[in-house]
Amino acid sequence: MALGLNEIQRIRRIFEAKGWPINEGEIPEQKDLFNNFCNLIDRLGDEEKELILLISNDFIKIDVVAYLLHLNRAFFSIPAELYKDRTHIFCVPAMPPKQIGRIKSPSIIPYQFQHLILRQQEETKNKKIVSYDSLEYLTKNHAKRSNSILFLMDDFVGTGETLLQTLEHYNDNHKVPDEIVLVVCIACLSIGIKALHEFGYGLFFSIMQKRGISDSIRVKNKLLALSTMDKMERRLMITPLEKHGYMNSEGLISLIRTPDNTFPVFWCPTTRSHEKWPAPFPR
Repeated sequence: MALGLNEIQRIRRIFEAKGWPINEGEIPEQKDLFNNFCNLIDRLGDEEKELILLISNDFIKIDVVAYLLHLNRAFFSIPAELYKDRTHIFCVPAMPPKQIGRIKSPSIIPYQFQHLILRQQEETKNKKIVSYDSLEYLTKNHAKRSNSILFLMDDFVGTGETLLQTLEHYNDNHKVPDEIVLVVCIACLSIGIKALHEFGYGLFFSIMQKRGISDSIRVKNKLLALSTMDKMERRLMITPLEKHGYMNSEGLISLIRTPDNTFPVFWCPTTRSHEKWPAPFPR
């Protein structure tokens, strides 16, 4: 069934408001985005279409070219007095031991932060600044470090689970006296901030997003909306943990890679009947 003119116009308005490409650009993913979004809407029933079009107004897409801008915003959210009397700054990706060695998006963040932000700012440019791929390399090279700040970094924080595992690993194996630990990311979910606060940690970020339906000011009947989302998700090849996004995150966000915290209807590639699903923001 072909989309109606009204539906196509609504999709175009969303894309224009977001600055997303409409069948433009040389990158295949840019061309696929608009087509897959239209194909997704075409696959849905009337209530499902209305829900996806509504919550898509709150969807955030952060391309890698915008990472530096958001890291800069995160830097300026950090109180300048924390740098006083600190001689060394270390930047490490937030990865627990089970993820070390994998190619993950947070791996590039410390190096961008070190060279393009910390070395340029008055508060930090005269400090000794070093980046490492893991806490293991940090401790191997600076086991007796002092007067230091440690940045644990990620592009995205969802439930906070990965960061809490990393912080537990740091406290058990790499902690040194008097070191200030600052957790920095580009974007996060409010549930992740809450989880970190419950363990006494703060989070510095550029963008924060609440749950896409349960906390939405656009969605009036939230129970009906969640039920409608359930109908869509029952068609998809997802695990129980991925329902409404990982651990019910209800995310509406995509970065270098779309996190599984985002509603699966936007990223899941396959239906339960093993058919292709037109995911506009694949992982």
